[in-house]
Amino acid sequence: MRTHHSLIASLLVAGAAALSLTGCSSDPAANEVAACDAYAGFAESVAAAKTTLANEPTVGEITEARDSVQGAYQQLGKSLESVAADRAKALEDAVASFNSAVEQIDTDMTVPEAVKSLAGEFQALEQADFGVDEALSCS
Repeated sequence: MRTHHSLIASLLVAGAAALSLTGCSSDPAANEVAACDAYAGFAESVAAAKTTLANEPTVGEITEARDSVQGAYQQLGKSLESVAADRAKALEDAVASFNSAVEQIDTDMTVPEAVKSLAGEFQALEQADFGVDEALSCS
């Protein structure tokens, strides 16, 4: 019975690993989905390890549980790095766009017109800022 639990846990981790490996893309939303999938795989491996440890495991089963958790953790780490890179890139791009838009303001514009011309870039900057704040849980 314990071997059956270890096999299931290994299969779940392998599935999560496969999902997270295919998730490393240039699409931030896809990277977040992959990170969530990798986290679910990690949580499953921890739960399976807890079950294994609670059922008088052999040394081999303990080692398998550790390997399963370690593998899931490594996949989760890779996925989280992709999400962090996405957020950092979005913020970098938003700051550069806002800076460029300010530099290109027509000196003949009124202040309200200039402010209005910056609305899109500033909204993108706010969204990127929110994404970083959300990722860091700074609030």
